[in-house]
Amino acid sequence: MFLRSGRAVWGALLAVPLLLAGFDRLVYPALTSRLPAGVGERLAMTDRPLAQSSKAGTSPAGDYLALLGDGHALGYGDGLLAALASGGRPMTPALALHRALNRDVLAFGAAQGGPVQAAVALYGTLEESRATPHPLPPPRQALLLFSEADDFGELLSFIQETVEGEEGFETLLQSPPMQQQLGEMIVKMRGTPIEDGVWRDLSEDLAGRVAEPWEKSWTGLAFLKRLREAKPPALQRLEVKRAEAPPPAGTVNQATVGGKEVFLPDRLAAPPLTMEGGKLQFAGRMFAAVLGYLKQNFPETDLRVVYLPSVVNAYAMSGAQVFIQRDEKDWKERYETALPAQASNALCGLAAMVSRQEGAGFYDARPALREKAREAAIHGPRDWHHLNPQGYEALGAALADYLKQDQRNQGCGAL
Repeated sequence: MFLRSGRAVWGALLAVPLLLAGFDRLVYPALTSRLPAGVGERLAMTDRPLAQSSKAGTSPAGDYLALLGDGHALGYGDGLLAALASGGRPMTPALALHRALNRDVLAFGAAQGGPVQAAVALYGTLEESRATPHPLPPPRQALLLFSEADDFGELLSFIQETVEGEEGFETLLQSPPMQQQLGEMIVKMRGTPIEDGVWRDLSEDLAGRVAEPWEKSWTGLAFLKRLREAKPPALQRLEVKRAEAPPPAGTVNQATVGGKEVFLPDRLAAPPLTMEGGKLQFAGRMFAAVLGYLKQNFPETDLRVVYLPSVVNAYAMSGAQVFIQRDEKDWKERYETALPAQASNALCGLAAMVSRQEGAGFYDARPALREKAREAAIHGPRDWHHLNPQGYEALGAALADYLKQDQRNQGCGAL
């Protein structure tokens, strides 16, 4: 009798890890793939891809496509705001591509980041996932969504933080020795593993915390722990945005939409119009370093850059002036309508040149999005900084057509 009881106890004890392992490998991935919008943001960085609906199964196929970038890559915008209210799943560029190509697509990035953060998010997520029951292989292809409105500034901000602030950066611009030092730092970063220096620090910032060893082994337990923790800042900002009323139509930003002349809201996102040549040069060099970093760490991945227009350049503006969002001190808010388009053409050319030099493909998404914006608004009505569901569907269709073609480098059109 005692012997039988002992065997039962030992059997029960041995069954516990087997049940946990089964939950970890089978139930947990299937559960995360069905989480409503917003909940996936509360998972550890390694588990967030499992919560994305842009794949056929619970884990991505080996030939999956990676979307890298800021909030555009992650599908931020009015679609996500509506999904947070309804508990549904939003239209994202990854989901649009998944449906158009019948191929698994995963998004990596940071809502408040740029190319540097997107590159680190991909590398860090894949590296950390090796210690989990659901490791992610490198993507077969990767599309880096480059935001005209934000990413040159994000690249510049990263350099400024690296050289200890604006004052140090202004000194750098006037000092050839410091320029050489920064150039050497950028070149070194191209092949630096994530465990060293700024890449490591940035990876920990994106993850929000360093996972405990037991969490890597028993992801299911970590899942329950994560849901009890406070909501991350990005999700809190989204919920605040959802509660706000849509911005009213302005009186300056006149555009042709749907065959009618309409007024869009004031302070639309625009390309950097006052960035000095020296700063723009370093931003371009930092972008080259990011592409080199991705090529170094993912040599078998077909890397391509997608240039996204700022909001003001996504529409056929028909007024005499545009009223744009001011990002730096002493910026004007109103400019002649032609100026943002001229800046867009120059900046697109710079991004295309850097991409070509680094061996990455390039696609200019401005013509396709502008064509859609002539039919209907592709932003708003609440979030006028990111695409809405119609905008993401148009972007997904354009990218699907591009990927089906043989030409990796398609250059820039002219607005």
